[in-house]
Amino acid sequence: MDERGQVSVMYRSDDRDQPAYVDVFDVNTHGAGLWPVPEAGPAPDDLKGDLRKFYKLGQALVRRVGELGR
Repeated sequence: MDERGQVSVMYRSDDRDQPAYVDVFDVNTHGAGLWPVPEAGPAPDDLKGDLRKFYKLGQALVRRVGELGR
């Protein structure tokens, strides 16, 4: 991860006639305490029963192992 980065945020009204606003923030990732977090992965919507439970267990284990490097 780079030591410096930028975060952009766009604000938009439900009223499409109003302008959108964009704010850009500089972030020092080294001193901010921000670290990448392992993602959960795809949702197992098509899995059922024990197969779904096993998949969810695998997701949890992968996230925990990914957290060890933080």
